[in-house]
Amino acid sequence: ETTAIYGTLLRFDPETGEYEGHLAESVEGNDDSTEWTLTLRDGVTFGDGTPLTAEAVRFGVERMRESTANSGGLAQEVESMEVVDDRTIVFRLAQPWGTFPYVLAEEAGMVVNPAVASSVSAEELNTAPPPGAGAGPYVVERFARDEEVVLRAKDDWWGGPVCIERLRFVSIPGGDATYEAFRSGEVQAAILTDDRARADAEADGVSGYGQAGGLGTMLVMNNGRTP
Repeated sequence: ETTAIYGTLLRFDPETGEYEGHLAESVEGNDDSTEWTLTLRDGVTFGDGTPLTAEAVRFGVERMRESTANSGGLAQEVESMEVVDDRTIVFRLAQPWGTFPYVLAEEAGMVVNPAVASSVSAEELNTAPPPGAGAGPYVVERFARDEEVVLRAKDDWWGGPVCIERLRFVSIPGGDATYEAFRSGEVQAAILTDDRARADAEADGVSGYGQAGGLGTMLVMNNGRTP
């Protein structure tokens, strides 16, 4: 949901195994991977028409550095940022990190419009952000806690016409019920965390992506100044 609303600076291509530009045009590291230069795509705007600038990126990463979100620990690896011009920002890291682009492809790379973030409450930003909050292709049409989030496509998204008019994210308690909703066609995609439901999906030949968490993930999330 958040990616659809805010977009990300970069995104991961599972076919090539590389990070490619999205809101950004490119990112380049220096020889020892301690300094990364990000160049924004020309013409990207937030939903209210405000241009996406390097200063907005700096604001967003700094905001994430100060947050208590898991991704805050990753953002804290950024020791300093230099806004070179409207489309260019340099990230200087506390230590070498060859896969730093990962950070810009997840929450720290979801840039929020600074003017909106400074004018609405955190509750509103987290539940029903105004159309101008993000540079993604969708805005929130309905938010019902523990029930559903409905997103509507923007008519004037910078990336061009959006082919799916609405996205609906629903909350279904329990892995078996979630998989049954998928199997019956009630939902077109599902996240399965229950072992039995996941095993049923594998037995049925359902295609998807798997993710294994563990101590390594916990260590990465907790390596910042405020774990």
